[in-house]
Amino acid sequence: MIKKPKVTLGVCVKNCEALIEKVIRSIINQDFKHELIEVIFVDDSSEDNTLSIILNMIPRIDMEVKVFRNNGEGIGSARNMVVKEASGDYIIWVDGDMMLSKDFVRKQVEFMDNNPKVGVAKGKYGILANMPTVAFLENIHFVVDNFKFEPGTGGSIYRAKAIRKIGGFDSNLRIAGEDQDAISKIRASGWLLSRSQAIFYEIPRKTWKDLWKKYLLWGYGLHDALYKNSSLLSLYKMTPIAGFLAGLIRSFTAYKIIRKKRVFLLPIHFVFKMSAWWYGYIKRHKQFYSYRFEPLKIKSKISTLFFSGSSDFEKKSRSMSVIEWKQRKLKLTDPWYQLILKMMKSTINNLEEKRILEVGCGLGGFCVYIASERGNAVGLDISKKAVQEAKVLSKKYNVKSLVDFIVADARFLPFKEESFEAVFCCETLEHIENYKQAFHELVGVIKKNGYLLATVPNIFSMLLLEYLYFILIGQPKYVKEFLNVNREEIFHFFKLKRLLVNEELKLIEMRGTDFLHLHPKIKRIFPYIDIFSKILEINGQELKFFGAHIGVIAKKT
Repeated sequence: MIKKPKVTLGVCVKNCEALIEKVIRSIINQDFKHELIEVIFVDDSSEDNTLSIILNMIPRIDMEVKVFRNNGEGIGSARNMVVKEASGDYIIWVDGDMMLSKDFVRKQVEFMDNNPKVGVAKGKYGILANMPTVAFLENIHFVVDNFKFEPGTGGSIYRAKAIRKIGGFDSNLRIAGEDQDAISKIRASGWLLSRSQAIFYEIPRKTWKDLWKKYLLWGYGLHDALYKNSSLLSLYKMTPIAGFLAGLIRSFTAYKIIRKKRVFLLPIHFVFKMSAWWYGYIKRHKQFYSYRFEPLKIKSKISTLFFSGSSDFEKKSRSMSVIEWKQRKLKLTDPWYQLILKMMKSTINNLEEKRILEVGCGLGGFCVYIASERGNAVGLDISKKAVQEAKVLSKKYNVKSLVDFIVADARFLPFKEESFEAVFCCETLEHIENYKQAFHELVGVIKKNGYLLATVPNIFSMLLLEYLYFILIGQPKYVKEFLNVNREEIFHFFKLKRLLVNEELKLIEMRGTDFLHLHPKIKRIFPYIDIFSKILEINGQELKFFGAHIGVIAKKT
């Protein structure tokens, strides 16, 4: 009788011909029962002999082996291929520059068996001997940080049902960050993250040039993950100055461990790495906001209908993604909508067949966008004219059957309790006289474990300067109109948080946007100022107090 594998080793590689044989030998030498191990190799269109070496080594592997070739779609897609094909209860991720200790698999599996609430557990970095200075410093850095950071993929064991529960990895993250993105979702879904005593070895880069390439690529790839979810990493911790301080602190700890004076070069090592990281990050950032990257594929039929007959789209698609073009067409470029769209990615990845309500839908652009992503949207606004325009828009973009617009007052919602998976409310609460009653109504129509996503203007920002300016020039009556708020409905971070507490909602994320609050004409004249503003937005969670608009994600438990 053939036994079902207990654990799957996922080996995702690209251009690793120099090390892949060592990696495979360390897998063959595992003391865990080989009949309970399955190995899945995914080669992401290597340009060297990596795939040939893997195929030549297969006869020596007395385990179940599967080999796939990914068509250059990136690391997120490669890992999803492993998740899809894995037969084991657990998945251990083995990178192309890793070697496993003999008991690594056994210790990882035992740890997970003994800790059923743990979704992901990472092993410990081991110390390599006789390394050149660059490789030595990189290795000792990871050894010192063994228990400081959350697990990623390399050297980690994932409970298969935990990664499948969140829908796998984000295939759009092609270079880096797919692991941190997945980890944040696994944690949010209720699983614990931990570290085990199983030891593995990451073979570090041996030259400064190779180290620069590694961190440049990491910064370049991680940009898109941070755009999706800025809470994954604090940008200020990646600055060369912070790197120098981090290296200095770690050098003393490292000296206690290994007693070698070379460890005091760690501050220089960190500054070098962080400089490379920022070079890659800024390089990608310029491309990202210049719309020069390859368009995303349109997967849904509705998206195809959305753009059918659009000659403008055919011209623009060469320079910007489908999603970005769609947002521009629907006038979703306002900072609060961009903030909501960004925050959505960390909570509601799949809109298909979900019932979504937007309160204060205006001309309906956001609801039409939700419908174009195969969600069922309901837009509500107190303005009859706005609702009429919204209905015309839904018809224009072939999503009329998936979206409904109604005229109603947010304080008296015409829906049954717990009717929607998510409720959106963008820049609307400040316009409502009794906003607390309206907020209570919003929460009431959300289903259990559903989400509320809302934005409000923040008086503790550049808006305050505008407020003071109009008072000084003797136009206090215009202040209310200018800010679009009444005195009683001016919002800030603490006021919004009190609303959540009063309604017993669980805060998932709160962040700010539009920190410089620039006039559109200024942005056009000085485009690089706008880029600086967008860099601030990447760290929106830390700077939530000062954005001109605050966004919040809360969960109804």
